[in-house]
Amino acid sequence: MVWARLARWRLVRTAAQVLFRKLALRRLARLDHMDMAAHQEATLLYLVRKATDTRFGKEHGFARIRTVGDFQQRVRLRTYEDFWRDYWQATFPDIQGSTWPTQPPYFALSSGTSTGNTKYLPVNGELLASHRSAALCLFGSLWATHPELPLLQGRLFFLGGSTDLASLGAGIRSGDLS
Repeated sequence: MVWARLARWRLVRTAAQVLFRKLALRRLARLDHMDMAAHQEATLLYLVRKATDTRFGKEHGFARIRTVGDFQQRVRLRTYEDFWRDYWQATFPDIQGSTWPTQPPYFALSSGTSTGNTKYLPVNGELLASHRSAALCLFGSLWATHPELPLLQGRLFFLGGSTDLASLGAGIRSGDLS
């Protein structure tokens, strides 16, 4: 019985590794053929369009932004504390419509080492999808340089946050990022 489970696990592990390796290397190949500056500009303008009707978007004239230069002229750099005070604090944890059109279901808590205060970082589906894509790029790069490395055996190091999530109310949860 134990041997059968072990054999089944090895088969699943091998199939998962083959599939994941193929996906990661395919993602890396697509990136190799992209004009990165054009892709970054398209991504920025897509995000600006999505946030046009937010309070932040309206205050910064997102509807009139057509280029990176337009964005740079209209949106000044600011600190986390500026965002917290000006856009999130008054309605926290319900920040829907302030800087992004939808309510983030999660907030990652940072230890706030620069100020000593805890920082609540919004985490939504788009951000999680972006992180998954980045992980594929990471593994694709790893396998492109070291094709012999196995995925689910040997040593790998991942640094992540806590899986223990606290409720902030209304279906919104938070967890430690540090």
